[in-house]
Amino acid sequence: MRSLFGTDGIRARVGQEPLAERGLVRLGMAIGAWAQEKSVRPAILIAGDPRASSPWVTTLLKGGLLQYPLVVRDAGVLPTPAVCALVKNDETFCAGVVISASHNPHYDNGIKLFAADGEKIGERDEEQITDWYDQAEQCSHERFGSCEPLTRADRTYAACVTANFGSGSLDGTRVVLDCANGAMSRIAPRLFRSFGARVHAVCSRPNGININEDCGSTRPERLCKAVVQRGADIGFAFDGDGDRIVAVNRHGQVRDGDDILALLLTHRLYQRQPAVVGTVLSNYGLERMVTARGMNFYRAQVGDRSVAAELRARDLLLGGEQSGHVLLRDHLPSGDGLFAALRVAQAVRETGNDDMITFDRVPQVLVSVSIARRMDLAREPLASIIERGKVVVADGRVLVRYSGTQNLLRVMVEHEDRTHADRVVSQLSDELQRALSH
Repeated sequence: MRSLFGTDGIRARVGQEPLAERGLVRLGMAIGAWAQEKSVRPAILIAGDPRASSPWVTTLLKGGLLQYPLVVRDAGVLPTPAVCALVKNDETFCAGVVISASHNPHYDNGIKLFAADGEKIGERDEEQITDWYDQAEQCSHERFGSCEPLTRADRTYAACVTANFGSGSLDGTRVVLDCANGAMSRIAPRLFRSFGARVHAVCSRPNGININEDCGSTRPERLCKAVVQRGADIGFAFDGDGDRIVAVNRHGQVRDGDDILALLLTHRLYQRQPAVVGTVLSNYGLERMVTARGMNFYRAQVGDRSVAAELRARDLLLGGEQSGHVLLRDHLPSGDGLFAALRVAQAVRETGNDDMITFDRVPQVLVSVSIARRMDLAREPLASIIERGKVVVADGRVLVRYSGTQNLLRVMVEHEDRTHADRVVSQLSDELQRALSH
């Protein structure tokens, strides 16, 4: 079934469908029709990251939304977790809309949708919105919605976060923050300072086109260098919309989402959890560490929504992705990079684990292959190619999947022998790329 949505909302190059002029108005109408079924007089919160195209996308989307009797409250630039928090804690909202392409470059944009409970909408809702979009029915133009600014939204979100920490909980901790020139640029340094941290912020001056440019959670090299040069205790890099992070220890060594889960398991609030949720990409070393502690380790499919569903089904608090989406359900049902960073800093400080030692990692090699088309991986010849790879890595792991947001095939091989893993992933990715080109 066709869907406008990938693993993390809608994402595309600005100007290409559905993020073109007519497509965005139609998309606004589709979301409006969906929202009307959720509530008699629904209110929708809309916000976005600071990339140059976000105001244009927002304006066109509103053009569709306001063809229905909706109340659209525009919060301007706001991190994704702030939208989640505001929607969850304000019963007047039936949905939240985030205009963001997350970690993508400035020429991309996207749309993430949150339900009234603060969770990302499910597949059924995505199918309904896609159906409405495809139908493109004309409105009666007899009733229209209204739009109003939502002021002080960042302060409301800040209050939601600070309620979980003491005012001096990070007194004297030297922190470097890479804000990716994104939505966390103002609020993250301010909140860390409010807890007593000595903060140096980098990449915190967005100009619309520098978002994620050689910085942020996918490019932490600048953060690593800054942490060492400034003699900082810890560093964190956000992505463009602030729903994920990577961490850096005092020696400039990167700690990814798997490491962050391990560090959070040492926090007093999560030490007694019966289990933790990772994904099919989570390193086996993390699973081995978790089970050695007498806890269960569950693997969800890639995507923080899949992690959230697994956490909800098993009534657990802690889960996340290797990419840095970390979910702490005692706070929000979706990822919040700022909250996770504060919890990690708190755990490191309380345990004295200054080097942020986590677990013994099993070598894992991940290759992204550009593709022109997609074929069912369970069909021939792809199925046989993948199966041969699994046979060669009999005592390791092989995972092949399509990216949910880009035209890429992800090929991962995990094995105790790094040289063997490199060799297999190279051969496997080459064979798959050739098969997909014919």
